[in-house]
Amino acid sequence: MPNNMSEKNQQDLSLPLLSIIVPVYNAEQYLQRCIESLINQTYKNLDLILVDDGSTDESGAICDSFQEDDRVKVFHTQNRGQASARNFGLKHATGDYITFVDDDDWIDANMYEKLISCAIQYNKQITGCATATELPGGGTRNTFSDLTTGIISGEQCILDILYQTSHAWGAMWNKIYKAELFDGRYFPDGKQLEDYKLVTELYYTVKQIYFVAEPMYHWCMRDNSQSKKDFSQEKLTVIDTAEEIRDYFRHNSSGKDIVSAANYFVFREYADVMWSRCNSSGSIDKQTIKSYQRKGFSILNEYLKTSSKEVDMKRVIKLILATLF
Repeated sequence: MPNNMSEKNQQDLSLPLLSIIVPVYNAEQYLQRCIESLINQTYKNLDLILVDDGSTDESGAICDSFQEDDRVKVFHTQNRGQASARNFGLKHATGDYITFVDDDDWIDANMYEKLISCAIQYNKQITGCATATELPGGGTRNTFSDLTTGIISGEQCILDILYQTSHAWGAMWNKIYKAELFDGRYFPDGKQLEDYKLVTELYYTVKQIYFVAEPMYHWCMRDNSQSKKDFSQEKLTVIDTAEEIRDYFRHNSSGKDIVSAANYFVFREYADVMWSRCNSSGSIDKQTIKSYQRKGFSILNEYLKTSSKEVDMKRVIKLILATLF
């Protein structure tokens, strides 16, 4: 890392511009801390894009209160969801690098200085860091504690996502990306797991990332997360996204390890989503459910034919039961 980065950064606008995109929705309890951690970065050449996604609390007013900083841009839109807000931010981003932050999270003051410096020094289009998960009951957890700083293959990141290891490569927020990676690429709107769809394609494109093993991004695990809500028809879009990810790797002639992992990912998401439907409240259109159930055994068969790991029997049983009832 260049030793003079901090000194230069106070005045040198020739350093790369970093665009930070923050989708904001009803986060008044956390938003002030989030924004302050961004505008107080030791890396100064940044612009902060706050997209207020139709908040009904004081989030919009909190965003507006930071506009005295000419690096802050605030947009108020109708509520269309996180993917739409991120896409809106991408359309207004002018930085050499782009990054994302969730409205209830916060980051260390030197995070972007370190990531920009490493991106330049090692000439990588994606540079990321470890994450400190802030647990609801107190305390933190670093799920990257077994890794060391250095280059990691894009394939390894993809496999970790598809096999759902403890490493949170699927998140968009603890990394910076070269802006040209988003040319013609946007988040799938109206679906869950939209970040997985985009980030797996990015890893496949760049082949390698540079990883800093220091946990500088603080992800706050909240009790009212999407995964804890009652089952709704929207949850079925997880299966759709998983299939789109699988099809992307099939069509791009990926190696058998990635294709096998992608088949497992579809099987895993199908089993978990359909099983949660059986054990949750909520009224779902019967024809819609039947159309998903019909796919169950073909998904299972494809997984079993291509699996390169020990069969996940617990989910096999869950999938069979959820497909029959």
